[in-house]
Amino acid sequence: FLRYTLVNFETTIFRSAYGQASGPCNKHRCRVLLVDIVVVVCCCCCCCKALMPSSVSASAFIFTETASVLLSKSCRFVLPRSNSNNNYNKQQLLLSSTIQTKMNDTNRRSFHTADICDVHFESPSRLSIVQPGLLRHFGGETTFSGKMTTIQCLESNPLVRTTLSSQVGDGDYDSRVLVVDGGASMRVALLGDQIAKIAVENKWKGIIIHGCIRDSHIIKTLPLGVMAIATYPLKSAKTHPGRLNVPVVFGGVEFVPGHYVYADEDGIVTSEHPLELPQE
Repeated sequence: FLRYTLVNFETTIFRSAYGQASGPCNKHRCRVLLVDIVVVVCCCCCCCKALMPSSVSASAFIFTETASVLLSKSCRFVLPRSNSNNNYNKQQLLLSSTIQTKMNDTNRRSFHTADICDVHFESPSRLSIVQPGLLRHFGGETTFSGKMTTIQCLESNPLVRTTLSSQVGDGDYDSRVLVVDGGASMRVALLGDQIAKIAVENKWKGIIIHGCIRDSHIIKTLPLGVMAIATYPLKSAKTHPGRLNVPVVFGGVEFVPGHYVYADEDGIVTSEHPLELPQE
């Protein structure tokens, strides 16, 4: 009776946990055999405990307790993983998929500033080209474009954080790029990984800084375009905010709020109006 109850109990649990409608697998058959052995050992130990002297009976008691432990272990089964772990894994996969989708979308909308110059240089859009060699790429994206928002500040960046904390649209015509004139200061960094991550969360396409950045080992992994003069490990002060959306000039180009900027590995081009990008 004990053997029948245990075997049928475990078979029922096994099928409900794994959804198996047919007979049990070899692993389950081994468990049934173990139940048979434990039942026989229990019966023998009980008989020894009842018929033999107290010294032998004590040994039989030990065997009985050992058999009970084996029996309890033989009836263990493994349930599927909890939904909470599955949900967590799904969230991580969704986050990675979202970042990868953004990078793939950027690649699909890729362009070349050389082609832009070939097509639009004689157009009335008044293209301007930034002095070569002034700025380097540090972000995970080397091709980006968007409508310009400008900041003028010197060795103090609270306005940079505040501006990048505002969310912008994700469409082609809503793309935004922040242009920061830091006076070419090489004494502090105006951008670090924390502010760069804020920019990614709020869908900014790129940041161009006439100054320095830090945490470049993290920034290069983000789906964000970042260009600056160099890196510097010291963070900036928070003493004065600077000025927002004023025309700034560096690299031989005037960056005007509301105008458009296009950047890739060949350079930076600005335009008064959004440009029709040449098809590859």
